[in-house]
Amino acid sequence: MRDLNQAVRKAFAGGGHYATMAAVGWHGRRGLAVLTNAGHPPPLWYRASQNDWSWLRTQRAGERKGPAGLPLGLFPNVSYDHLVFKPQPGDLIVLYSDGVSEASSPDGDELVSALRAFRGDGERLDDETIIVIRRDNL
Repeated sequence: MRDLNQAVRKAFAGGGHYATMAAVGWHGRRGLAVLTNAGHPPPLWYRASQNDWSWLRTQRAGERKGPAGLPLGLFPNVSYDHLVFKPQPGDLIVLYSDGVSEASSPDGDELVSALRAFRGDGERLDDETIIVIRRDNL
């Protein structure tokens, strides 16, 4: 992620542009997932066995020793933490863009669910992406 940050800085040199990103990797043999976040909204983790939702955060702000997890392209020498976790069968990981979490109605109200019905015919102001990952019984 550090290398990607440098590449984005180079591509957007002087333009003030940036990108957010969450990357999830899967190690099938061990049943482990790895999350790295670059300024993206934190994913949600549904633990089926507990019927419980929680946020997946790579590190608490108070534990950081310097800039970490910032969007790609903003600053040099940013570190990117990762979180290793083990989803169980039936668990869900939900990644979404800020265009979903910050979508607003014509009246300016924000809402996450029922995005299209909520937004109506209004213009989309940002990307709207939702990715759901489910751990199957294997």
